[in-house]
Amino acid sequence: MTPLRLLFLGNSYTMNQSLDATVAAMIQEASGETVQEAKLTAGGLTFVDHVERAEGGHSDWMGALADDASQWDWVFLQEQSQIPGFPEDNTYVQDSITAAAALCDLAAAREAQSVFVMTWGRRSGDTGNPERYPDFTTMQDHLAAGYLRYVETCATPERPAWVAPVGLAWRHIHDGILADGGDPQDESSLFYRLYSADGSHPSPSGNHLAAAVIYATLTGESPVGLSDQSGQVSPDDAAQLQAAAAAVVLGESPDIDYPWEVSEETPEDTGEPTDTGEPTDTGETDSDDAEETPSGSASAEESGCRSRSALILPPLFLMLLGLRRR
Repeated sequence: MTPLRLLFLGNSYTMNQSLDATVAAMIQEASGETVQEAKLTAGGLTFVDHVERAEGGHSDWMGALADDASQWDWVFLQEQSQIPGFPEDNTYVQDSITAAAALCDLAAAREAQSVFVMTWGRRSGDTGNPERYPDFTTMQDHLAAGYLRYVETCATPERPAWVAPVGLAWRHIHDGILADGGDPQDESSLFYRLYSADGSHPSPSGNHLAAAVIYATLTGESPVGLSDQSGQVSPDDAAQLQAAAAAVVLGESPDIDYPWEVSEETPEDTGEPTDTGEPTDTGETDSDDAEETPSGSASAEESGCRSRSALILPPLFLMLLGLRRR
């Protein structure tokens, strides 16, 4: 049997907790299918950086994305953590959209479908852009709109593109705590514990949630009951995280199209983005981990559940004033 082939392009958000291996382990556990996963990651990489490496002679990127002998079933695309939520006419955003389309072209040439991995707002918003990203909820809304825009601009009838709404699952947990009268910012809350100490990168729990969303996005099956093979997430937390992923993908995101909902012949369209109004912040950014810092220019950073069945995964397949990356 031909292995299922997964390639992850991202930065420290994908790299730090080995998201690729976590997704592969979930698929293998659920289906018994052999999975071959790989990742192209480094701290702070943007879509533009990935394209430049693929086209500019970097051996790993060229081998995975430009070698005719290299083929994938799914290519996962995770952008730097702030760029997707900037206004649509922002230079970073426009460059990112162009690069996203180029990455989708490279994936299609490798017989793969592209899946954008919607990231999450920072736990307390972005202190470097307080007008645009004053808190988690506002930042998440802008990021969601940005990732839907990638799909809208990249998908064609001949080249589907999808989104795994990881950030929406983080918001599901955040809003659920509020609805129960709790405080998501309490250090004991599940939402708080989705993050590493910096309030930006994922903890093992956050990584487990991201993987569960990707699993449900690909398969249309609930991840509830799957193992945490990292050994760092408690069974109770894993159950809650998996239930959140199932709720979002299988019931709470009707405006998002998923691979398991449509046939090969159906063009894909994941809906319109929401407001991308321009922020006014011109404040200084604070310091950040090197892992979320792109190299190069300017200052920058980087339920109701269905039962599982065997996977069927066919190969269908600068800057406006006031916005700062760090």
